[in-house]
Formats: sequence, C-alpha cells, structure tokens
Amino acid sequence: MAAFSSIYKGVIARAVNENDCNMQELISSTQADALKSDGEKREAVESAFREVLFDILSSASCGAADTNQLSKLVDMAIDTSKADLTTVSMPHRLLEDIFDMAILDVCETMFSFMELRTEVWSTAPFTQLKSRQDMLKICNALKKRLSKNRDTVLSGRILIFLASVTPLSDKSGVNQGSIFNSTNVTTFEDEPTEGDEDENSGDKAATEEESAAAALAAENDKPTDAPVDFVFYRRFWSLQRFFLNPMLCYNREQWENCVACIQAVMNAFQSYKLDSVSASHVDSEDYFPKFLTSSRLFHLQQSDSQFRRQILVQILVLFQYLTAPVKFKKDAHVLTDKQTDTIKKMEANVMIQLSLTPPDGHSFAASIKRVLSGEQHWNAWKNEGCPSFERAAEKLQPKRKAVYDEMHERMEKRARGDVVDLGSAELTRLWNLSATNTLGCKNSKESGRCVPVPGEYFQGALEQLDPANQIEKRYWALNDMSYCWKALRLLAKDRMHYFQDFTATGGAGAAEFKTLNGCIEHFLRKLSKEDDMKTPSATASAPAVEGDGTMKD
Repeated sequence: MAAFSSIYKGVIARAVNENDCNMQELISSTQADALKSDGEKREAVESAFREVLFDILSSASCGAADTNQLSKLVDMAIDTSKADLTTVSMPHRLLEDIFDMAILDVCETMFSFMELRTEVWSTAPFTQLKSRQDMLKICNALKKRLSKNRDTVLSGRILIFLASVTPLSDKSGVNQGSIFNSTNVTTFEDEPTEGDEDENSGDKAATEEESAAAALAAENDKPTDAPVDFVFYRRFWSLQRFFLNPMLCYNREQWENCVACIQAVMNAFQSYKLDSVSASHVDSEDYFPKFLTSSRLFHLQQSDSQFRRQILVQILVLFQYLTAPVKFKKDAHVLTDKQTDTIKKMEANVMIQLSLTPPDGHSFAASIKRVLSGEQHWNAWKNEGCPSFERAAEKLQPKRKAVYDEMHERMEKRARGDVVDLGSAELTRLWNLSATNTLGCKNSKESGRCVPVPGEYFQGALEQLDPANQIEKRYWALNDMSYCWKALRLLAKDRMHYFQDFTATGGAGAAEFKTLNGCIEHFLRKLSKEDDMKTPSATASAPAVEGDGTMKD
C-alpha cells in the first residue's frame, strides 16, 4: 500500500507543482492498481494528498505557505471526490489541516478561495449532512483563532459564508430555544477612579483606543477630565444588564429599575441635542466591537451620534422582545396593561430621538422601523417550530396540466416561427389570419369576410319586421346593439341620404330616432321599399347632400 501511495503522491505533487491538475493520470494510476479494493485505493489516495499538504506546509518559511499550491491541491481534492477516487470529506480535511497549521494571513487567503467555491460547496456531493457538518466545524475552528477586536471583518465573512452554503431549513443557525448569550457582560466603574490609568479596561488595545479618543477630544477642545455624574453613569451602563437578559424586566423591582434607567438616558439625550456639525467628525470606518466604559470617555460618547444610535436601537429591540408573543416565554412572563402602555410611550419617544439624531435621522429611523417589522415575521416562524421553506413538488391537477400543455405548445410554435404570439388569443388569431395584408384582403373576399351586401345582411331583420310573419318584437335582431351598430355603419356607406331624416323637423319618424334600434328600424322600413335593395350601390352613386339639406342632382 505504501508503494502505491508514493505513486499517487508523485502524481499529485507533479500536478500541483507544474500547474497542471492531470486527473487522467491519477485515474490511470488507480486503475492500474487492480490488486486493491476500492476502499484501500481511496485510503491510499487520501494519504497521498495529506503527505503532499504536509510537504507544502513544512517547506514554507514561518508558516507562510504558497497559497497557489494549496488552492490547486484543494481543487484537485474536489475533483477526486467528484470522481469517487476519495471520500467526499477529503477537501474538508485538507482545509481543516491548513487552518490549523498555517498563519492567519494564509488562512484568510484560503478562506477567500473557499468563498470563490461557494457554488461547489452548495452542489452534490458536498450537500450531504456530513459535508455540512465538516464545513461548520472548519469555520468555527477558524473563527476561534481570530481576534474579537482586530478580525471583525473576517469573522463576519465567515458567518455570511456559512449562511450561503447552508440550506434555509438547516437548524444549525437557528436559536430555537431563544437562549440569550449571558457571557457578553459589559463591565463598568462602580466608583470614581483617580489617576490617568484606566483600571477598568484590563486590555492594552482598549487603553490605546481610549488614548486615541482622548487625543481626538483634545483636538476638538473637549477635555476628558470634566466631572462625571456617576449616578447617571451607573444608570446608563446598567441598561446593558437588561439588554443581556430581558427576562429581568418581568420582575417588578427590576422593571422599575429598567424604566428609571431608560428615562434617565432619554432625558440626557433630550437635554443635549446633536446637530449636523457636531456629528460630521464621525468616521464611518471606525468600528468598536465592544463598548468602552471608561468614565473619562463618557462625555465624548454622549456627543457621538453613532454611539447614541446604538443605545436607542438596543432599547427598541428590548421593547419588541417584551411585547412580542414568544413561544418559549413562561406563563409568568406577561406584562401588565400599565407596563404595556409605558413601553408604547417610551418607544414613541425613542423613535423621535432617533429621527432627531444626525446624520439622516429620519431615514435611519424609518429603516430601523422596517427592520423591526420584518423581525416579527421571523418571530412568528420560530413560534411555529421553524417549518422548512422547501416545499415538495405538487402534482398538477388535470385542468392546470391542460393550461401548462397549451402554454408549452404556444412556446414551441413561437420558437419555430410558425405564428406571431401577441399574448392574447384573439389578437394572435387576427394577426395570423394571413401572411400579408394584401393576401388577407383577397382571402376575405373569397371566404366571405368582406363587407356584406345590404340586402343579404338585412334580410333576416326585414323578415322580422314584416307583420305577416308574426314575429314578436323581443326576438328581433334589432335588440342586439352590436347588430345595430354594424347596420348603422353599412347604411352610412351605401345609404347616406337616409340620414337626412335626422335634420327633418316634424316628420313622422322623428320619435324613432331617440334610440339606436328605433333609428335602424326606421331605415330598414325605407330600405324594404326599394326595388334594388339586394344590389349593393356604390358609395360614389349615392346622391350628395348640400349644406341646406336638399339633394343635388
């Protein structure tokens, strides 16, 4: 087995070093090893992959391995997994070893490689449960190596990547039990501290950030050694305890304490309003993953619009959780009517303060309101037990199947160019009656679709008007407005002199012109007295009418 493993190793190393992932050579090598079973072949190939990986990592100086070689090696492992030469977990094992042994710069580059292969991880055979678990394990191991203060962007990219390769129905990213992260404790000073050194920081990076903030305050002529109201300072930072565990608010004493802290914060924000000038120095690239609670920075934080927005949004999130129907709340976790009214009033006040906080306060407040509105749908989804978003294919009913078949047939005709499909069945029929307009006119005369002869068109109506036929009036064709409209158009073409009766005053037929069918009845009675009613008369032969209503010879 060791001999064949070395053969596979040579093929893989040569493919990685020569920039040519020759899969065919590796397949030929495995096929030549006819004495081994498929399981032993996979073990030998996987062992060869890991040996090549260790050679690349060990030959690198200070762990700075060649990321191009590592990327080619993982790509080749993906191809062998698809070709069933190795197990599906082979690429995950290589990535796990890389993230465990390489330096963070190499890990970040290889994670960018993983992001570029997002489509690969989302398709078979890497969509199996074991593959998803391996990917989750790899990302969590890399995330633990990152600094919470410096590598915030990469941490966010890891979470976004996991969300993109994990199905929506997967329960790994759902906090089904609504468990709070009680370890994210915010510490602050209980008593005023003396001296320049901040004892509450406990972190060199935090001290440097505070020093930078103090330098910025000096540039803006805002001293950091101004007296601090420690009663308000403690109330302000005590709010973080309720944000950490909202269940405390269902205790009566804790609720009163929470309301007092929120009221103190809102009064302070209302008394010191920010303008666009004071908020213009905020740099959008500055980001602090954890609050700096030094009392020396408290005055600067109150004048920081971004900091103020964070606190106000946290208050809105707390209010939404307290009033939302959450499945995992206990029976005792119910607000009274008085507490609900208090939340509504304070929530309206918080939204006003958000809209007054520059820059673009009104648009920011509207965006937060829209986001919180969307959270209600997610809360309802969790209350229903997180049902899957994926739906099974439904069996088409016979009627729906006929509609789909007709649509498919129309699309095929359109693709072949047999007909011009205008989207409407009637418009399509009219358009495709003939290939050209000239041919359409010719076909109309041959098929009888041209303008009819008045005698033929009015024959049925004239028979109905004849008293000898004793046809009741309710059965007349003149009751059809469409028929009357066509008859009016036909008479206007061939019997234009009939319309002189409209201008005649005191005539016997004046009362019949009040309705369309009465007008047509009057014209048809005149038409029935003509001898040549069955012969179409040309429009040009119709007598012209002068301006005074008399006929011109």
